[in-house]
Amino acid sequence: PMEAAVPVAEVPAPTLKKKKEVAEGAVKMSKISIICRQSKFEDLKEALNAIGVSGITVTSVLGCGTQKGTAEYYRGVPVEFTLLPKTKVEVVVSAVPVEKICADAYEARVKIGTLDTDIKNKVLNDAADNLLKAEEEILEANKRDVATAEENMKAKSMIDRLSLDHDRLLGMADGLRQIAKLADPIGEVMSMAKRPNGLIIGKRRVAIGVVGIIFEARPNVTSDAFGLCFKTGNCVILKGGSDAINTNIAIVKALKKALTDNLVSAAALALIESTDRETTNAFMKMD
Repeated sequence: PMEAAVPVAEVPAPTLKKKKEVAEGAVKMSKISIICRQSKFEDLKEALNAIGVSGITVTSVLGCGTQKGTAEYYRGVPVEFTLLPKTKVEVVVSAVPVEKICADAYEARVKIGTLDTDIKNKVLNDAADNLLKAEEEILEANKRDVATAEENMKAKSMIDRLSLDHDRLLGMADGLRQIAKLADPIGEVMSMAKRPNGLIIGKRRVAIGVVGIIFEARPNVTSDAFGLCFKTGNCVILKGGSDAINTNIAIVKALKKALTDNLVSAAALALIESTDRETTNAFMKMD
C-alpha cells in the first residue's frame, strides 16, 4: 500500500496572524507607491498637487518594466536587461468616513453659527478672490471631468452644465460677493409679543447648524451652496455628482483657504469625495 511505502505525517497548517482591525470611526491610511520615469516626475507632481496631495516622499531607484533598456553584451554573451534610473514617489492617503465628516461639522456648528457678520463677509469675499486665483487649477480639473464625460457619452446638456470657463468662474465669484452684500439674517427678531401674564415671547432667527446637500454635476452649485449656508451661519456638507469630482475638489480647496486664512474652522465646508452609492446612502441616513 502507498501509506506503508511512503510514511505520511499530518502537520497542522500554520496559523495566520489575524489582520488588525481598524477601530470604528478611525481613518484608514493607505500608502501608495508610484514609480515613473525621471522625465515624468514634474508632470506627476503637478497632477498630485491638483488633487490636493500635499505630502510626498521621493527617492531615486533603479528598475525596468516592459522597457528593458538597451541590449548589452559581455564577452559575447547577451545581458538580459539593463536597469534604468527611475523615480519612486510614495504618498499616504486616507478615505475620510462620512461619519467623521458629519461629526466634525456638528462640532463646529456653534462657532460658525455665532460668527460676526464682518468675519463672514470677509471670508466670502476672500473665497471669491481665491476662485479667480485658482482659475488655472480649477479649469484644468474641469477639463479632466469634461473629457471623462465625453468618453462616457454623456448628454450634451449635462456636459454643458458641467463645463467651466473664465466667464462662468467670474460668475461664481460674483455670486459669492453678492451674498456677502446681503443682510445677515442671524439674530434678527421677527416678532415680539407680551402675554397677559406679562411673559414676553419672541421669534428670533438662528442657524440650523449643519446642512447636507446632494446635487448633480454642476460646479457652480458648490460655491453657491457654500456661500448661502455660510452667510446664514451653517456648516455645509456637499455631495456633488461623480462626473464633477475633480472640479469640485479644486473649488472646495480654494474656498477652504478663505476659511483657514481668516482663522475660521475648515469644518464649515466639507466635500464628500467618495463617489460610490453606499457612501451616499450612509450620508442620507446621518442625523
